[in-house]
Amino acid sequence: MSTPRYTLDGDDALEARLGAIVRGVAADVEKFPFARDIAAVILGGGYGRGEGGVWAREGHPQAPFNDLDFFVICKTPCQTPAGEINAAFAALGHQWTKQSGVEVDFGAVRPRDYVIRRLDVMMWQEMVRGHRVIFGDKHIFSTLTEADLPSIPLREGARLLMNRMAGLVHARDRMNTGVHTLEDAGFVARNINKALLGVGDVLLVEVGSRAFAADDRLEALKQLPPSSFSRLPELCALYAKAVAFKRRPDVRVDHALLRADWERACALAEAFWREKNDVFSRACRPNLVRLVYNLRACLAVQKDYDSWGIPGPKPARLLPALLDTWVFLLNKKDLTKDDFSRFLRIWGRLN
Repeated sequence: MSTPRYTLDGDDALEARLGAIVRGVAADVEKFPFARDIAAVILGGGYGRGEGGVWAREGHPQAPFNDLDFFVICKTPCQTPAGEINAAFAALGHQWTKQSGVEVDFGAVRPRDYVIRRLDVMMWQEMVRGHRVIFGDKHIFSTLTEADLPSIPLREGARLLMNRMAGLVHARDRMNTGVHTLEDAGFVARNINKALLGVGDVLLVEVGSRAFAADDRLEALKQLPPSSFSRLPELCALYAKAVAFKRRPDVRVDHALLRADWERACALAEAFWREKNDVFSRACRPNLVRLVYNLRACLAVQKDYDSWGIPGPKPARLLPALLDTWVFLLNKKDLTKDDFSRFLRIWGRLN
């Protein structure tokens, strides 16, 4: 029986490097005094699905391009306070990031029941559908079938689009600061391509597609009727390029090229949002409890909107208002440091 891979076509040295990191992380988890309370530590994301990115540069060994994203599942009942577990895993992430040269991230600890109740959240459903258990119960989610997984609601699609368009604002700020290194260029290119993938994935959420692997999602997009989105052919072409980038990123310190790619991604994302605004806005109407929370959040950031001279968000339309704000920032003639600081404050308060 063949060993599952972390990448589709990375060389043996890269697979061995990733395997060594994963085994080292698992060994360190086993040493935790509260290890008995951990049901499983799970590698998610592209590397957990076996389609992680391969950074192949001439004259350099192949390297991971994306983060290693781990999920921590605790037993029920759990005898150790969640704060203590999270702090230990945060320190472990910093340790392995420094030691391996790859960003290692652990999500907040959750019990299995929490995940099961939130399978309509894209992050949790994708983790359940494609992952690798590196510590603990290897079959913790293996009893779940496709029939157990609910459809992803439109509000989740809107949230994904909001986060991916926020990434384009981050990319603009980095370009304004200056793209001087491969790391700078990689940051910008990664956010551009994640935005393109996000637009396609949100469209698939809207039509109820259950395609999971990147190639299957691309094929599902190609099968949609032209009425699904007025720029569907362009989206399919850019989605295909973004899938290729995700697997084998081609990163160049070329400001003009990055700027052109960024503008293309912004135009497509904005066109998609304007076309789908009504559909997703109706799906994002909050309940009464959320409405009260939204009111407080809106009041907290009103001064930031006043400084731009634009209307602030309304509690009943918070998530769509964030998307409108990102469109405003992507189109603003100059994005100053003050603008970016306000963006971070609004994102942190309202997201």
